[in-house]
Amino acid sequence: MASYDPFALKASGCEQKKPPAWFELGKSLLTLTFAAGADQEPYSPDSFWINAGSETSSTRVKRSRPVEAVSTTSAGTSDDVRAAGRSETDRQVPVQEPRNEPKGPGCFFPPPIDDRVLCVCAFIARNFTGPDIEIEAKLGTVIDLSTRERAVLPGCATAACLQAEVNNVLRFESKVSFDAFKRLNEVLNRTVASAVRHRGPLVRHSRSRQTDLRFSSGYRETRPWSRSEGEAESGTNATQGNDKTPASFMFKTRLETLHILFPSHPYDVRVNAAREQQLTPAEAVRLGDARGVLESERLKDRLSYRCGELSIDITVVHLPRESLMTYEVEVELIFDNRADQCAELVQVCTDYRQRLESAAPLAPPMGPSPPALLVTIAETLFNTLVALNNVLASITN
Repeated sequence: MASYDPFALKASGCEQKKPPAWFELGKSLLTLTFAAGADQEPYSPDSFWINAGSETSSTRVKRSRPVEAVSTTSAGTSDDVRAAGRSETDRQVPVQEPRNEPKGPGCFFPPPIDDRVLCVCAFIARNFTGPDIEIEAKLGTVIDLSTRERAVLPGCATAACLQAEVNNVLRFESKVSFDAFKRLNEVLNRTVASAVRHRGPLVRHSRSRQTDLRFSSGYRETRPWSRSEGEAESGTNATQGNDKTPASFMFKTRLETLHILFPSHPYDVRVNAAREQQLTPAEAVRLGDARGVLESERLKDRLSYRCGELSIDITVVHLPRESLMTYEVEVELIFDNRADQCAELVQVCTDYRQRLESAAPLAPPMGPSPPALLVTIAETLFNTLVALNNVLASITN
Protein backbone atom coordinates (compact mmCIF):
# COMPACT_ATOMS: atom_id res chain seq x y z
CA MET A 1 0.00 0.00 0.00
CA ALA A 2 2.90 2.36 0.71
CA SER A 3 4.26 1.94 -2.84
CA TYR A 4 0.94 2.74 -4.53
CA ASP A 5 0.76 6.24 -5.94
CA PRO A 6 -2.96 7.01 -6.42
CA PHE A 7 -2.17 10.02 -8.59
CA ALA A 8 0.09 8.44 -11.21
CA LEU A 9 -1.41 8.76 -14.71
CA LYS A 10 0.27 6.08 -16.81
CA ALA A 11 1.30 7.14 -20.29
CA SER A 12 0.81 3.59 -21.56
CA GLY A 13 -2.92 4.17 -21.63
CA CYS A 14 -2.42 6.55 -24.56
CA GLU A 15 -0.39 4.12 -26.66
CA GLN A 16 -3.01 1.47 -27.36
CA LYS A 17 -4.03 0.98 -30.96
CA LYS A 18 -7.67 0.22 -30.27
CA PRO A 19 -10.12 1.15 -27.50
CA PRO A 20 -9.49 -1.07 -24.47
CA ALA A 21 -12.15 -3.12 -22.74
CA TRP A 22 -12.82 -0.40 -20.18
CA PHE A 23 -13.44 2.29 -22.83
CA GLU A 24 -17.22 1.93 -22.77
CA LEU A 25 -17.21 2.03 -18.96
CA GLY A 26 -15.26 5.26 -19.01
CA LYS A 27 -17.60 6.79 -21.56
CA SER A 28 -20.65 5.80 -19.55
CA LEU A 29 -19.18 7.52 -16.51
CA LEU A 30 -18.65 10.94 -18.05
CA THR A 31 -20.72 10.91 -21.25
CA LEU A 32 -24.47 11.16 -20.66
CA THR A 33 -27.37 10.96 -23.10
CA PHE A 34 -30.37 13.21 -22.57
CA ALA A 35 -33.46 11.43 -21.29
CA ALA A 36 -35.39 12.73 -24.28
CA GLY A 37 -34.33 9.71 -26.29
CA ALA A 38 -32.44 8.77 -29.43
CA ASP A 39 -33.75 11.65 -31.53
CA GLN A 40 -31.64 14.16 -29.56
CA GLU A 41 -27.93 14.75 -29.79
CA PRO A 42 -25.85 13.06 -27.04
CA TYR A 43 -24.49 15.12 -24.20
CA SER A 44 -21.28 16.96 -25.01
CA PRO A 45 -19.23 18.69 -22.30
CA ASP A 46 -18.58 21.55 -24.72
CA SER A 47 -22.32 22.21 -25.04
CA PHE A 48 -23.58 21.78 -21.49
CA TRP A 49 -26.22 24.45 -22.00
CA ILE A 50 -29.01 23.23 -24.24
CA ASN A 51 -30.93 25.46 -26.64
CA ALA A 52 -34.56 24.71 -25.91
CA GLY A 53 -35.68 26.39 -29.14
CA SER A 54 -33.53 24.40 -31.56
CA GLU A 55 -35.38 22.06 -33.89
CA THR A 56 -34.46 20.29 -37.10
CA SER A 57 -36.57 18.90 -39.89
CA SER A 58 -35.80 15.92 -42.07
CA THR A 59 -37.25 14.12 -45.05
CA ARG A 60 -36.67 10.44 -45.49
CA VAL A 61 -38.07 7.56 -47.50
CA LYS A 62 -39.90 5.02 -45.41
CA ARG A 63 -42.07 2.00 -46.01
CA SER A 64 -45.75 2.89 -45.83
CA ARG A 65 -47.92 0.79 -43.58
CA PRO A 66 -51.17 -0.85 -44.64
CA VAL A 67 -53.17 1.55 -42.54
CA GLU A 68 -51.71 4.47 -44.54
CA ALA A 69 -52.78 2.82 -47.83
CA VAL A 70 -56.25 2.11 -46.45
CA SER A 71 -56.72 5.76 -45.55
CA THR A 72 -56.88 6.61 -49.28
CA THR A 73 -59.85 4.27 -49.86
CA SER A 74 -63.19 6.04 -49.60
CA ALA A 75 -65.41 2.94 -49.58
CA GLY A 76 -65.26 -0.85 -49.91
CA THR A 77 -65.69 -4.10 -48.10
CA SER A 78 -63.34 -5.32 -45.42
CA ASP A 79 -61.77 -7.73 -47.93
CA ASP A 80 -61.14 -4.87 -50.31
CA VAL A 81 -59.55 -2.87 -47.52
CA ARG A 82 -57.24 -5.72 -46.53
CA ALA A 83 -56.30 -6.29 -50.17
CA ALA A 84 -55.58 -2.64 -50.66
CA GLY A 85 -53.42 -2.66 -47.59
CA ARG A 86 -51.41 -5.65 -48.79
CA SER A 87 -50.93 -4.14 -52.24
CA GLU A 88 -49.45 -0.94 -50.81
CA THR A 89 -47.13 -2.63 -48.33
CA ASP A 90 -44.16 -3.10 -50.64
CA ARG A 91 -44.34 0.25 -52.40
CA GLN A 92 -41.72 2.87 -51.43
CA VAL A 93 -43.14 6.39 -51.12
CA PRO A 94 -41.51 9.58 -49.89
CA VAL A 95 -43.05 10.78 -46.65
CA GLN A 96 -42.58 14.29 -45.30
CA GLU A 97 -42.09 13.88 -41.58
CA PRO A 98 -42.93 16.58 -39.04
CA ARG A 99 -40.20 18.54 -37.30
CA ASN A 100 -38.32 16.45 -34.77
CA GLU A 101 -39.64 16.69 -31.23
CA PRO A 102 -37.98 15.30 -28.09
CA LYS A 103 -39.52 11.99 -27.11
CA GLY A 104 -39.42 10.15 -23.85
CA PRO A 105 -39.80 6.43 -23.15
CA GLY A 106 -42.79 5.00 -24.95
CA CYS A 107 -45.40 7.56 -25.92
CA PHE A 108 -44.64 10.20 -23.29
CA PHE A 109 -44.13 13.83 -24.27
CA PRO A 110 -42.57 15.76 -22.71
CA PRO A 111 -40.16 13.14 -21.34
CA PRO A 112 -40.93 12.06 -17.77
CA ILE A 113 -38.56 13.37 -15.07
CA ASP A 114 -37.40 11.21 -12.19
CA ASP A 115 -38.88 12.55 -8.94
CA ARG A 116 -35.43 12.37 -7.32
CA VAL A 117 -34.12 14.64 -10.07
CA LEU A 118 -37.01 17.00 -9.29
CA CYS A 119 -35.87 17.12 -5.67
CA VAL A 120 -32.35 18.02 -6.79
CA CYS A 121 -33.82 20.69 -9.10
CA ALA A 122 -35.72 22.25 -6.19
CA PHE A 123 -32.63 22.04 -3.97
CA ILE A 124 -30.47 23.90 -6.50
CA ALA A 125 -33.21 26.47 -7.18
CA ARG A 126 -33.68 27.22 -3.46
CA ASN A 127 -29.99 27.86 -2.85
CA PHE A 128 -28.20 28.94 -6.02
CA THR A 129 -28.42 32.73 -5.93
CA GLY A 130 -25.03 33.71 -7.31
CA PRO A 131 -21.42 32.70 -8.01
CA ASP A 132 -20.64 32.74 -4.27
CA ILE A 133 -22.82 29.63 -3.77
CA GLU A 134 -21.15 26.22 -3.71
CA ILE A 135 -23.14 23.13 -4.72
CA GLU A 136 -21.33 19.86 -4.03
CA ALA A 137 -22.26 16.23 -3.51
CA LYS A 138 -20.15 13.77 -1.50
CA LEU A 139 -20.14 10.00 -1.41
CA GLY A 140 -20.29 8.40 2.02
CA THR A 141 -22.65 6.75 4.47
CA VAL A 142 -25.78 8.16 6.10
CA ILE A 143 -25.82 6.98 9.72
CA ASP A 144 -29.03 6.72 11.74
CA LEU A 145 -28.18 8.16 15.17
CA SER A 146 -30.77 5.96 16.89
CA THR A 147 -29.20 2.70 15.65
CA ARG A 148 -25.63 3.88 14.93
CA GLU A 149 -25.88 1.98 11.65
CA ARG A 150 -26.44 2.87 8.02
CA ALA A 151 -29.85 4.47 7.53
CA VAL A 152 -32.43 2.40 5.63
CA LEU A 153 -36.05 2.87 4.61
CA PRO A 154 -38.52 -0.04 4.85
CA GLY A 155 -39.00 -1.57 1.43
CA CYS A 156 -36.68 0.95 -0.22
CA ALA A 157 -34.65 -0.81 -2.93
CA THR A 158 -33.67 2.28 -4.93
CA ALA A 159 -32.38 5.79 -4.32
CA ALA A 160 -34.55 8.06 -2.19
CA CYS A 161 -34.21 11.74 -1.26
CA LEU A 162 -34.84 12.45 2.42
CA GLN A 163 -36.80 15.44 3.68
CA ALA A 164 -34.87 18.10 5.61
CA GLU A 165 -36.91 17.38 8.76
CA VAL A 166 -34.93 14.16 9.40
CA ASN A 167 -31.47 15.70 9.05
CA ASN A 168 -31.21 16.25 12.82
CA VAL A 169 -31.40 12.49 13.47
CA LEU A 170 -28.78 11.62 10.86
CA ARG A 171 -25.01 11.84 10.59
CA PHE A 172 -23.02 11.64 7.39
CA GLU A 173 -19.58 10.03 7.10
CA SER A 174 -17.98 11.54 4.00
CA LYS A 175 -15.40 8.86 3.29
CA VAL A 176 -14.92 5.82 1.08
CA SER A 177 -12.67 2.80 1.40
CA PHE A 178 -9.16 2.71 -0.01
CA ASP A 179 -10.20 0.06 -2.54
CA ALA A 180 -13.07 2.26 -3.73
CA PHE A 181 -10.76 5.27 -3.99
CA LYS A 182 -8.20 3.28 -5.97
CA ARG A 183 -10.85 1.87 -8.32
CA LEU A 184 -12.28 5.30 -9.12
CA ASN A 185 -8.79 6.73 -9.60
CA GLU A 186 -7.95 4.00 -12.13
CA VAL A 187 -11.21 4.36 -14.07
CA LEU A 188 -10.96 8.15 -14.22
CA ASN A 189 -7.30 8.03 -15.27
CA ARG A 190 -8.20 5.65 -18.09
CA THR A 191 -11.02 7.95 -19.11
CA VAL A 192 -8.53 10.81 -19.43
CA ALA A 193 -6.15 8.59 -21.41
CA SER A 194 -8.85 7.42 -23.79
CA ALA A 195 -10.06 11.00 -24.30
CA VAL A 196 -6.53 11.92 -25.42
CA ARG A 197 -5.94 8.82 -27.56
CA HIS A 198 -9.41 8.31 -29.04
CA ARG A 199 -10.67 11.91 -29.04
CA GLY A 200 -13.36 11.20 -26.51
CA PRO A 201 -15.12 13.73 -24.25
CA LEU A 202 -12.84 16.47 -22.98
CA VAL A 203 -11.76 15.64 -19.42
CA ARG A 204 -9.27 17.96 -17.75
CA HIS A 205 -6.93 16.47 -15.18
CA SER A 206 -5.29 18.49 -12.37
CA ARG A 207 -3.75 17.95 -8.95
CA SER A 208 -3.61 20.20 -5.89
CA ARG A 209 -2.12 19.90 -2.41
CA GLN A 210 -3.53 22.17 0.25
CA THR A 211 -3.78 22.63 4.01
CA ASP A 212 -7.33 23.40 5.08
CA LEU A 213 -7.91 25.10 8.46
CA ARG A 214 -11.46 25.27 9.85
CA PHE A 215 -12.47 27.57 12.71
CA SER A 216 -15.56 27.62 14.92
CA SER A 217 -16.83 30.93 13.46
CA GLY A 218 -17.10 29.46 9.99
CA TYR A 219 -13.82 31.00 8.90
CA ARG A 220 -11.77 28.87 6.49
CA GLU A 221 -8.17 29.30 5.51
CA THR A 222 -6.60 27.29 2.70
CA ARG A 223 -2.94 27.55 1.83
CA PRO A 224 -0.61 25.56 -0.46
CA TRP A 225 0.88 22.41 1.00
CA SER A 226 4.63 22.13 0.36
CA ARG A 227 6.04 19.12 -1.44
CA SER A 228 8.31 18.09 1.44
CA GLU A 229 5.42 18.42 3.91
CA GLY A 230 3.19 16.34 1.65
CA GLU A 231 5.71 13.52 1.36
CA ALA A 232 6.36 13.48 5.08
CA GLU A 233 2.74 13.62 6.17
CA SER A 234 0.84 11.54 3.60
CA GLY A 235 3.42 8.93 2.75
CA THR A 236 2.60 9.14 -0.98
CA ASN A 237 5.28 9.25 -3.64
CA ALA A 238 5.05 12.88 -4.81
CA THR A 239 6.10 13.08 -8.48
CA GLN A 240 4.94 16.58 -9.41
CA GLY A 241 6.15 20.07 -8.53
CA ASN A 242 4.88 22.31 -5.77
CA ASP A 243 1.24 23.33 -5.91
CA LYS A 244 0.96 26.95 -7.07
CA THR A 245 -2.63 27.46 -5.95
CA PRO A 246 -2.79 30.76 -4.06
CA ALA A 247 -3.96 30.86 -0.46
CA SER A 248 -7.64 31.65 0.09
CA PHE A 249 -9.49 33.12 3.06
CA MET A 250 -13.25 32.95 3.44
CA PHE A 251 -16.27 32.60 5.66
CA LYS A 252 -18.25 29.51 4.67
CA THR A 253 -21.87 29.23 5.76
CA ARG A 254 -23.87 26.07 5.12
CA LEU A 255 -27.33 26.81 3.72
CA GLU A 256 -29.02 23.43 3.23
CA THR A 257 -28.30 19.71 3.13
CA LEU A 258 -30.00 17.01 1.07
CA HIS A 259 -29.39 13.35 1.92
CA ILE A 260 -29.94 10.73 -0.79
CA LEU A 261 -30.03 7.07 0.24
CA PHE A 262 -28.70 4.47 -2.21
CA PRO A 263 -29.54 1.22 -0.40
CA SER A 264 -28.63 -1.00 -3.37
CA HIS A 265 -25.28 0.78 -3.90
CA PRO A 266 -22.10 0.89 -1.81
CA TYR A 267 -22.47 4.53 -0.76
CA ASP A 268 -25.06 7.20 0.00
CA VAL A 269 -24.82 10.87 -0.98
CA ARG A 270 -24.99 14.20 0.81
CA VAL A 271 -25.61 17.28 -1.32
CA ASN A 272 -24.49 20.53 0.32
CA ALA A 273 -25.23 24.15 -0.53
CA ALA A 274 -22.99 26.75 1.11
CA ARG A 275 -22.21 30.44 0.72
CA GLU A 276 -18.53 31.36 0.45
CA GLN A 277 -17.59 34.94 1.36
CA GLN A 278 -14.08 35.54 0.05
CA LEU A 279 -11.69 37.73 2.07
CA THR A 280 -8.47 39.48 1.16
CA PRO A 281 -5.28 38.58 3.09
CA ALA A 282 -5.45 41.95 4.87
CA GLU A 283 -9.04 41.32 5.97
CA ALA A 284 -8.06 37.86 7.21
CA VAL A 285 -5.24 39.31 9.32
CA ARG A 286 -7.54 41.93 10.88
CA LEU A 287 -9.94 39.22 12.06
CA GLY A 288 -7.57 38.06 14.79
CA ASP A 289 -9.44 36.29 17.59
CA ALA A 290 -12.75 36.73 15.76
CA ARG A 291 -11.95 33.58 13.80
CA GLY A 292 -12.80 31.50 16.83
CA VAL A 293 -11.21 28.22 17.87
CA LEU A 294 -9.36 26.04 15.39
CA GLU A 295 -11.58 22.96 14.98
CA SER A 296 -9.68 20.93 12.41
CA GLU A 297 -6.59 20.88 10.26
CA ARG A 298 -6.76 18.81 7.09
CA LEU A 299 -3.92 18.09 4.66
CA LYS A 300 -5.57 17.42 1.31
CA ASP A 301 -3.94 15.75 -1.70
CA ARG A 302 -6.59 16.12 -4.41
CA LEU A 303 -6.97 14.99 -8.01
CA SER A 304 -9.73 16.69 -10.01
CA TYR A 305 -11.36 15.48 -13.22
CA ARG A 306 -13.26 18.29 -14.90
CA CYS A 307 -15.90 17.50 -17.52
CA GLY A 308 -18.19 20.33 -18.57
CA GLU A 309 -19.51 22.16 -15.52
CA LEU A 310 -18.92 19.19 -13.20
CA SER A 311 -15.71 18.41 -11.34
CA ILE A 312 -15.15 14.95 -9.85
CA ASP A 313 -12.65 15.30 -7.01
CA ILE A 314 -10.98 12.37 -5.25
CA THR A 315 -8.93 13.38 -2.22
CA VAL A 316 -6.54 11.78 0.24
CA VAL A 317 -7.13 13.58 3.55
CA HIS A 318 -4.63 13.39 6.39
CA LEU A 319 -5.68 14.56 9.86
CA PRO A 320 -2.47 15.26 11.83
CA ARG A 321 -4.22 15.57 15.21
CA GLU A 322 -5.86 12.15 14.94
CA SER A 323 -3.00 10.56 12.93
CA LEU A 324 -5.71 9.40 10.54
CA MET A 325 -5.90 9.17 6.76
CA THR A 326 -9.23 9.07 4.91
CA TYR A 327 -10.38 9.05 1.28
CA GLU A 328 -13.12 11.32 -0.08
CA VAL A 329 -15.05 11.57 -3.36
CA GLU A 330 -17.17 14.56 -4.32
CA VAL A 331 -18.84 16.08 -7.36
CA GLU A 332 -19.04 19.86 -7.56
CA LEU A 333 -20.88 22.26 -9.85
CA ILE A 334 -18.34 24.84 -11.06
CA PHE A 335 -18.54 27.97 -13.25
CA ASP A 336 -14.95 29.11 -13.76
CA ASN A 337 -14.76 32.24 -15.93
CA ARG A 338 -18.31 31.67 -17.23
CA ALA A 339 -20.17 34.61 -15.79
CA ASP A 340 -22.83 34.63 -18.53
CA GLN A 341 -23.78 30.98 -17.96
CA CYS A 342 -23.74 31.47 -14.19
CA ALA A 343 -26.04 34.51 -14.55
CA GLU A 344 -28.39 32.47 -16.76
CA LEU A 345 -28.63 29.71 -14.17
CA VAL A 346 -29.22 32.27 -11.40
CA GLN A 347 -32.16 33.72 -13.37
CA VAL A 348 -33.59 30.26 -14.09
CA CYS A 349 -33.32 29.30 -10.40
CA THR A 350 -34.95 32.58 -9.31
CA ASP A 351 -37.94 32.08 -11.62
CA TYR A 352 -38.41 28.44 -10.59
CA ARG A 353 -38.00 29.28 -6.89
CA GLN A 354 -40.77 31.88 -7.15
CA ARG A 355 -43.04 29.36 -8.85
CA LEU A 356 -42.34 26.84 -6.09
CA GLU A 357 -43.14 29.38 -3.40
CA SER A 358 -46.41 30.38 -5.10
CA ALA A 359 -47.39 26.69 -5.38
CA ALA A 360 -46.74 25.95 -1.69
CA PRO A 361 -47.48 23.72 0.18
CA LEU A 362 -47.00 21.46 -2.85
CA ALA A 363 -43.46 20.09 -3.08
CA PRO A 364 -41.66 18.25 -5.87
CA PRO A 365 -42.64 16.07 -7.59
CA MET A 366 -46.16 17.52 -7.20
CA GLY A 367 -45.17 21.15 -7.75
CA PRO A 368 -44.58 23.05 -11.01
CA SER A 369 -42.33 21.58 -13.68
CA PRO A 370 -38.74 22.93 -13.66
CA PRO A 371 -37.17 24.57 -16.73
CA ALA A 372 -35.17 22.44 -19.15
CA LEU A 373 -31.80 23.97 -18.21
CA LEU A 374 -32.25 23.16 -14.52
CA VAL A 375 -33.41 19.63 -15.34
CA THR A 376 -30.32 19.05 -17.48
CA ILE A 377 -27.98 20.17 -14.70
CA ALA A 378 -29.78 18.15 -12.01
CA GLU A 379 -29.92 15.03 -14.21
CA THR A 380 -26.23 15.31 -15.04
CA LEU A 381 -25.33 15.65 -11.36
CA PHE A 382 -27.61 12.82 -10.22
CA ASN A 383 -26.62 10.44 -13.05
CA THR A 384 -22.93 11.09 -12.37
CA LEU A 385 -23.43 10.11 -8.73
CA VAL A 386 -25.22 6.93 -9.81
CA ALA A 387 -22.43 6.16 -12.31
CA LEU A 388 -19.76 6.55 -9.64
CA ASN A 389 -21.69 4.21 -7.36
CA ASN A 390 -22.10 1.70 -10.17
CA VAL A 391 -18.34 1.65 -10.73
CA LEU A 392 -17.92 0.73 -7.06
CA ALA A 393 -20.65 -1.92 -7.02
CA SER A 394 -18.13 -4.76 -7.24
CA ILE A 395 -15.95 -3.41 -4.42
CA THR A 396 -16.31 -5.16 -1.06
CA ASN A 397 -15.95 -2.66 1.76
